[in-house]
Amino acid sequence: IGVEDMTLDCSQMTCTTAGRGNGIHFYGVRYSHIERVNITGCLNYGIVLDGDATNFSYSVDVENCRIINGGGGILATSSEEAFLTRNEILQANANLASAQPMFSSPDNVGYLVRLKSGYFGIIGNVIGSSGTHTTAAIQVENSGPTRIIGNRFDQCRYEAIRTTAGNNLIEGNQIGNPSSVGSTYGIRLGSSNNIV
Repeated sequence: IGVEDMTLDCSQMTCTTAGRGNGIHFYGVRYSHIERVNITGCLNYGIVLDGDATNFSYSVDVENCRIINGGGGILATSSEEAFLTRNEILQANANLASAQPMFSSPDNVGYLVRLKSGYFGIIGNVIGSSGTHTTAAIQVENSGPTRIIGNRFDQCRYEAIRTTAGNNLIEGNQIGNPSSVGSTYGIRLGSSNNIV
């Protein structure tokens, strides 16, 4: 599946049904891409990579997209070997309009980038600070290897990067004024086997 070269204006969506109301929601999608998509006004996530134990998402590229004026940026759960490259992920709010995703421990907390599953490359993105979120700009909750390389973090409200699981490589990122609202770390490692 390829989704590319479009603007999604989600400002008329109510987004109040659990597991629904996201800009683009891939469930069990493999060997696919989302490229050059501008997503604005989504009260939940701009992009969700989702699945289950049998139909997990695999090998999805999200590239050159822009996500702004919404509740969250990108959520990955039951998804692996995905690449987030050269995107602008600019806004998240403290609360989404509804709990996300439908399965896999849903909640309504907004994140710029939240990885609940593994084997990700997050490379060359601009991560913004807009919105009311009280979470790390990139939250890594998986135990699969994740590479966070060459990203620019603009005035992060709280941590730029937070890991709660191991096997992460964090290299060459530019972190401008971390924790501009909260009082916390630029990078917070809550696990072992990380390389910074």
